[in-house]
Amino acid sequence: VGILVRKSTFDSIFGGLLTKKDLVSSFFRNSLYGDARANYLILRTELLAVFRTLLQQLVHECSREDAYANACSISLLNLFLAEALRRYS
Repeated sequence: VGILVRKSTFDSIFGGLLTKKDLVSSFFRNSLYGDARANYLILRTELLAVFRTLLQQLVHECSREDAYANACSISLLNLFLAEALRRYS
């Protein structure tokens, strides 16, 4: 599953998660603000149910067309990123 997020959205919503000095946070900081050439990150998450559940909920939320779909999608993506930082930092 590929997840695309605008830089401005990522910066304003998820920037607070990237204050640590771990590998994943460093990757995102360098991708957004540095001279890093790679602009993608592959996380092997297929064995972890928490990632599968969050992605399923995110896909479902993205297909909805109500006034709260975007806010819910951002919240789920925030949970996904926080869990990735927790597991891979």
